[in-house]
Amino acid sequence: MDKRELLSQIVRDNIINPSGRVFYYPNIPAKVNKKLIAYFDSNIKANNIAVFFDTSIFSTCGYGLILTLTGLYYSDTFVKPHYINYKDIQLITVTPDNNGRTYTKSAKMDICLSNGTTFSIGYGDFMKDNLRDILNLICQEHTLWDDIISGSPSGKVSS
Repeated sequence: MDKRELLSQIVRDNIINPSGRVFYYPNIPAKVNKKLIAYFDSNIKANNIAVFFDTSIFSTCGYGLILTLTGLYYSDTFVKPHYINYKDIQLITVTPDNNGRTYTKSAKMDICLSNGTTFSIGYGDFMKDNLRDILNLICQEHTLWDDIISGSPSGKVSS
């Protein structure tokens, strides 16, 4: 099985109530890939994209979460695109909102990296504990791949 198909399948098998549009490899339209490259990072290789969660208000592909073979990209309103390499992820924690819910904008998911940096993801209706579990599964799978080049270092996208 193609690794993009494997990542897509991990997400499909484990996602609960995704918000917005979700595109899974191999059904990501070429025009969506072009928008992702334009909005997120001009260096994204379209043939590495496995899943895209479009969280933009008008489905413009301007915000969301991209899962690639080497890591994830995320962008949100007032948040410039960031890239997180799977190999850099040390710990993912979820803090529910004041009512104990993990799917609101007030709930927060923090991704702690090996260099001490922490990235927070606060997408609207994502169930952040579900997303944490999916990312943990992907990170486990990624460690088994010895034929994947490690990708860029984690951080703010500079393109």
